[in-house]
Amino acid sequence: MAFAFYVPHMLLINLGSNQKTKETKVLDQVIVLYNQNQEIIGYNLLDIELDLPYGLVMHPTIKLQEICNQLLTKNQLAPLVLNGVENIVVGQVLTCVPHPDSDHLHITTVDVKDEILSIVCGAKNVKENIKVVVAKVGSMMFDGTFIEANTLRNVPSYGMICSGYELNLPNYQKGQGILILDDSYIIGEPFFK
Repeated sequence: MAFAFYVPHMLLINLGSNQKTKETKVLDQVIVLYNQNQEIIGYNLLDIELDLPYGLVMHPTIKLQEICNQLLTKNQLAPLVLNGVENIVVGQVLTCVPHPDSDHLHITTVDVKDEILSIVCGAKNVKENIKVVVAKVGSMMFDGTFIEANTLRNVPSYGMICSGYELNLPNYQKGQGILILDDSYIIGEPFFK
């Protein structure tokens, strides 16, 4: 999975890691970014003109992926799949119980079709038997935050149940609670189509 950020004449690609760059290697139109274990964690594609607004590329196209992979394979690098928001999916809250070590957190199990996720959620309006938007582990939010597996007060959490504000939807304010979907949404389908 990869996420892209476009600035004039350059596409910055992060392979889904919050690790720091320890070393770089300059190739033809590509700077390869390595972590401390010499694993590739990203690329900077240089001298690239794209018809994109500057900033986070939230809906990568097949054409953009082809342009990236053409440069990568030209430099004997593995092709990649750009991940925009396909890991932000519709889920169904199956269970919701109060967290034993918190007065505001809930422990939920959420069906996202291909798996059942345990997610700790702090929203007041979370409850059983509702459809919600889930950012699975590996997703990138609109503010650039990566969703990672985490432990909240000794309880593992594998994703995030999202609010309209966190999804950057118009007319949603911070603190309004999670976005509750109607029954027309299909479990496991990407929320952004």
